[in-house]
Amino acid sequence: MSPSGSFDPVSLDVFSYRLALTAPVVIYGAKKTFAEGWLLRAESDAGVRWGDVAPLAGYSLENPDDVRQILSTLRDTANDQARVDVRFPSLQWGLDTARWGYSQRPAGTSVPIARLIQRGSMADTEQATQAALEAGFRTLKYKVGGRNVADDIAMVKHVASMLPPEARIRLDANRSWSLEDAVRFGIGVEGSPITFVEEPLIDVSAYMQLEQRTSMPLALDESLARSPDLLQRDWKNLAALVLKPTLLGGHAALARLF
Repeated sequence: MSPSGSFDPVSLDVFSYRLALTAPVVIYGAKKTFAEGWLLRAESDAGVRWGDVAPLAGYSLENPDDVRQILSTLRDTANDQARVDVRFPSLQWGLDTARWGYSQRPAGTSVPIARLIQRGSMADTEQATQAALEAGFRTLKYKVGGRNVADDIAMVKHVASMLPPEARIRLDANRSWSLEDAVRFGIGVEGSPITFVEEPLIDVSAYMQLEQRTSMPLALDESLARSPDLLQRDWKNLAALVLKPTLLGGHAALARLF
C-alpha cells in the first residue's frame, strides 16, 4: 500500500472503540483479552478518509492515556500532525492514514498470508496445522520461546514433517531467548522449511554473535522501534523486516528506515 495523495481536511472526528478478542493473546507476559483504540474520520471537500490509532499498553512506546489526552486537542483539523511528538508513533500513523489514505497495491503483486497457529499442546498444534493446510494456507506462523527449547525444537520438527513441499514456517520468539538458547534452537531446527525466526534475542547486541554461530534466518520487529541502529549492521542472515507502523510512526518514519 502507498499514499494515494494528500488532501486538506477541514474536520476531524474521533471515535473510541473497545473490542473483545476471539482468544486471549499474551504479550510480554501480560494477557490481553480486548483491543482498544480510536478511529479518526477526516473530512474535506474531496471526501472522507479514516485512520486508526491503536497503541497497545505494555508493548507500544507510548501510553494509551497520553494518546487519549492528545487526541482530545486535535478535533478541529487533521493538519495538526506536526504538533504530534515523535514519542507517539501510533498517533502519527493514525493521522497519516487519515490524511493520506491508500492506493491499491500494484497490479501483479502478491503477499502470502500466514495463518497464526495458537500455542497449545502438540496434539492441538497438529490439529490446527492440519486445519490450516486444508483451508489452503501454505505459510504458517508459530510462537516459540517461553518454554523449554527442546520442546520448541520438537514442535517445529513435527510440524515440518506434516507440510507439503511448498509450505513454509514463520516463527516468533518475542525476544525470549538468551544467545545460548537461540543458538541451540537454530542448530536444532536446521533443515526445516523456516522463512524466518522473528525477534529471537532478549539482548539485541548479541545478534552478530548469533549469526556467527548459526545460519538461522532472522526477522526484526519491535527492535526496529527501540534500536533503529540495528539496520546499520552488516547482517548475513536477516531475511525480513516486520514493519508495524503503530510502533514506528507515519510514512516519513518508515521511509527513514531505508
